[in-house]
Amino acid sequence: MKLLLADDEPDMIRALSAILTHEGYKVDAVYDGAEALEKAAAVSYDGLILDIMMPSWMGLPFFLPSGTRIS
Repeated sequence: MKLLLADDEPDMIRALSAILTHEGYKVDAVYDGAEALEKAAAVSYDGLILDIMMPSWMGLPFFLPSGTRIS
């Protein structure tokens, strides 16, 4: 199973990646929302683990229909 992990905290990325890899998952880790959107558009993942409160981006757009605006 292939997962995309997005978080702006390197320690969290390292810890979660180690745990998930040990459990048999393949993990692609990114450190910002823009990179997460690019990866998710380019690669087929079985699941996403997203920090929805990254400084320059909120994870909510992954779950909204395209073109939806948040005010």
